[in-house]
Amino acid sequence: MKVKFLSSSPQWPWRRQLPDGKSLHGVEFLFGDETDFDWLVIYDGIQVPYSCKVSPARTIIVTGEPPNVKIHAQKFIDQFGVLLTPHNLYKHKGKIVTNTALPWLLDASYGADGVAREFLDIAQLQEKSVPKTKMLSVICSNKTTTPEHRLRLAFVEKLKEHFGDRLDVYGRGFRDMEDKGEAIWPYRYHIALENSVYDHYWTEKLSDTFIARCCPFYAGCKNIFDYFPQNSLMPISMTDPPAAIELIEKALQDDVAANAQEALVGAREKVFEDYNIFAVLAKIVKERGAADSAKQDITILPEATFQKNGFTRIILNGVEKALPGFKAAVKNIITQKLKKRI
Repeated sequence: MKVKFLSSSPQWPWRRQLPDGKSLHGVEFLFGDETDFDWLVIYDGIQVPYSCKVSPARTIIVTGEPPNVKIHAQKFIDQFGVLLTPHNLYKHKGKIVTNTALPWLLDASYGADGVAREFLDIAQLQEKSVPKTKMLSVICSNKTTTPEHRLRLAFVEKLKEHFGDRLDVYGRGFRDMEDKGEAIWPYRYHIALENSVYDHYWTEKLSDTFIARCCPFYAGCKNIFDYFPQNSLMPISMTDPPAAIELIEKALQDDVAANAQEALVGAREKVFEDYNIFAVLAKIVKERGAADSAKQDITILPEATFQKNGFTRIILNGVEKALPGFKAAVKNIITQKLKKRI
């Protein structure tokens, strides 16, 4: 079984989550210009139209953002045979409501262009172990753009006020880090804070914590214990700092992590084996192997097609792909003309 995988972040090192860089559970994933495949998967979206030969029933769209960040156009979603999403707000006969296994961000460093230059693959991550020489950390930026940003920042400031030097705060405006691993691997406990709170929606903020063999205090997904063992994490709420502080203090005093090792190991294995996006997709395509396999020529249109001024954006994206820097040049020309008018 061959699956073509496209995403809104093609520069991301997706292959690192595959044991041999290309296959998992008997399913081969394709990331290049291949044209012969059995299923098409698009993660979040594409910038330009994509034409191929595949059964419409064997096309999958995966939504990666929560509703408070992004709601996909229904007509864009309707192009696919299967919808994989943590949210129930979309109408689709092939909808599967579950977590959509966002990619891990741990142990990957980036260039100025946003492309990952160095990263550990799944085998290296599974084997990695770092001495736990520090106690408690959290990652938070000083962004205040959205209500969620402001809530998170206020919460972390309350924690820092109480714990002082016992809590290390990483992120923009606090302690810099070249790699996210610096903020998690050496620590016994990590406070993982989601930007959104919904059923089924949890992100690499939690999975990275488990991968780094860290015991998490967690604010986020409401039904998180549908995914992980009960004592593998400790739920807290950013809307109730005093209660969170009390729980964290007691956990540190009782050294909860020492008695939770079996659950933490189990949660870590689930991240690698069950909640790896390619494991999720392999399971779906194998379970739906009986789906109509008659191939036909299809074209998947970008979401911008179904939005105001969408066609113009698609043309610009297509030209940008062929001529990198084109959009920046056009923007510069327009800016200069406006300045002359002023």
